[in-house]
Amino acid sequence: MKPDYELAFERGEITQKAVEACRQGIPLDELFSPRSLSGERLTLRVEAQKLARISRRENRVRGKNLGTVTDLITGKHYRIEAANCSLPNCCCDCIATEIRR
Repeated sequence: MKPDYELAFERGEITQKAVEACRQGIPLDELFSPRSLSGERLTLRVEAQKLARISRRENRVRGKNLGTVTDLITGKHYRIEAANCSLPNCCCDCIATEIRR
């Protein structure tokens, strides 16, 4: 039987980078894959509580500032905003903008 992260990858729910992180022992519930401003899909490790707060359905209003996260691997800080995915009237994606300190 395949691990959950392998099945999530097959369904297109996570990136190959996320699969590699899971293979290194990082829990799937700590991985976050927002888009950068250039459209590249990032793979960030964030606190599970912070990710749960960002993922709340009521936060899904295009352009809404969802707060900041810190990638636990690199220490970089990102501002997170809700964004449209490829479906009409759907706002289930996020855009991450690096905060330079």
